[in-house]
Amino acid sequence: MRTQLVIGLVAGLAACSGGGTDPTGTPGVTVQGVECDGDTCVVSGDITQDLTMTADKQWLLRGGVFIGDDTNETVLTVEPGTTVYGENSTAGMLVIRRGSRIEAAGTASEPIVFTSSKAPGSRARGDWGGLILNGRAPINNCTDSAAVCEQFGEGGTGFFGGDDANDTSGTLSYVRVEFAGTLISPDNELNGIGFQAVGRGTTIDHVQVHMNADDGVEFFGGTAEWTHLLITGVGDDMLDWTDGWQGKGQFFVGQQYEGSGDNGIEADNNAENNDLSPRSHPILSNITVIGSPDSASSDFGALLREGTEGELYNVVIAGFNEACLSMSQAATLDRIDAGDLVMKSSLLDCATSFLTDDDNGDVLDTDIQDFFEAQASNVVAAAGLTAPFDVASPDFRPAAGSAAASGGQAPSDAFFQAVSYRGGVDPSDDWTVGWTTADPN
Repeated sequence: MRTQLVIGLVAGLAACSGGGTDPTGTPGVTVQGVECDGDTCVVSGDITQDLTMTADKQWLLRGGVFIGDDTNETVLTVEPGTTVYGENSTAGMLVIRRGSRIEAAGTASEPIVFTSSKAPGSRARGDWGGLILNGRAPINNCTDSAAVCEQFGEGGTGFFGGDDANDTSGTLSYVRVEFAGTLISPDNELNGIGFQAVGRGTTIDHVQVHMNADDGVEFFGGTAEWTHLLITGVGDDMLDWTDGWQGKGQFFVGQQYEGSGDNGIEADNNAENNDLSPRSHPILSNITVIGSPDSASSDFGALLREGTEGELYNVVIAGFNEACLSMSQAATLDRIDAGDLVMKSSLLDCATSFLTDDDNGDVLDTDIQDFFEAQASNVVAAAGLTAPFDVASPDFRPAAGSAAASGGQAPSDAFFQAVSYRGGVDPSDDWTVGWTTADPN
């Protein structure tokens, strides 16, 4: 089995391509932190020359692998059909530093997979670190005395932040990230993919994060835009944003598994100062988040807090144990009053629709209900999705006659596709099939 072949191998350079990494083709020669032996290559440390990960080899991330030097451009290219393994024993992770790029353009028939070095059947959440992209787009959470607003990432993942909203960190297309989220220290776990100050010049489409120990994806500021994200079986939140994220996204599906998870969406501006700018204000359309109604770890479908703004359209929330929609902090209510936090053409389907997450009384359940009911075309109704709670073979499409099959309207913005349905999946076209996984281990 290919995964088992990865474990414990030490490598010499055989046929690694890109940036002069294979000047001799001689086994045993280590160049630029890459060693290959036969069809297995081990990558470690800082990579500062262009590198191509080819589909005919297995690639093992040993410890923290950092692409670039935070100044000059280094390009990591990953071919369609390539599998990259994060070494469990060294908490392997992949970090794309500022100024560098990952070009991982898979296809529906040949997705690129980042996964655990453990053999199938023994893999689990937190087996390895995950994927981190650091960009130079704006954030609002600065290191003290920084000339440009920047921050150092959790888990030693490097600096991110800057003043280039159009910055690019490359391409992620038809990519899966599985069994990641190593615990670095208490309350410090890595996300499946950390988008840290990533700019709108980055291409992000058809990406799955599966069985991560912490959040599926988290946007730390930046202006990143995406389409077609699938988050399954993660141990914390599915879609998380903070520190002034001002991106766009369309077509998102998140599914909790029983005994894991927290919120579907956890939306923050800034925890220390709710009114810092640039303020979080994403524009998102066609979102489906599915909870686990009998699981004590299933909290809120969407938790809007800490002064976030945002525009949410065509959202379907179903099956969360505590409530579908929650809010906290007076600064969040202020954004509603200003017209900068809206939720339209959306549907809630939980035993409890509205519940505050605010212990100091700044937000009441009725405030949340008033917010939802004041927006256009919002309903509390049965979602009527085909098989949203089936973790082995899910189907998130609205069934015939479903309240989610109509009533949708996307934002008036050239980024978004026009739709007439609510939720993340077209009733007649399931984009989540074929390149994704539901394998629990």
